[in-house]
Amino acid sequence: MFQLQCYISELKYEPALRFLLQKIIPHADPLLRPFLESIVVCTKDITDTMITTIPEKEIQHAILYAINQYHQKLCHSIEKFFLKKGFTIQIDSLTVSLEENSSYFLVNMEFHILSSSIKFMTPLLSDKFLSHLWNIKPLTDALFTLIENILLSSFDFAVFHNLSITIK
Repeated sequence: MFQLQCYISELKYEPALRFLLQKIIPHADPLLRPFLESIVVCTKDITDTMITTIPEKEIQHAILYAINQYHQKLCHSIEKFFLKKGFTIQIDSLTVSLEENSSYFLVNMEFHILSSSIKFMTPLLSDKFLSHLWNIKPLTDALFTLIENILLSSFDFAVFHNLSITIK
């Protein structure tokens, strides 16, 4: 089992809301889609109003509430995201908390890599084999760089800090 941990900061609400809505719309009830599409057009006005009228801590707590409320759907979405990148993973746990005295979100995710689209990679990615290779610094540096690039290119509405992956 792997554990991924990172901090998220500088969350840009307007692009994050737009990204979330674009992910939700294709799976929403057909009667709800036009309403959600109209919200996408107004995301800048909505987020500007939200930022100017609601304290930052309340917005952050609302984000945590939404993550906790839709925990299973979020895990499923992350698994689908990795599947599109060629990896079948199973998320065992996902927690997001707000660091005290800062605006950083702490993300902890425990997961298993079940397979890869590149057939010969699947045995190499098994927890047991990779645990032997995990202490090889060039390998871990390359994996961290790959994961950071995937996160930054896919989720440009936040900054990721102190990314670490360990084998449990």
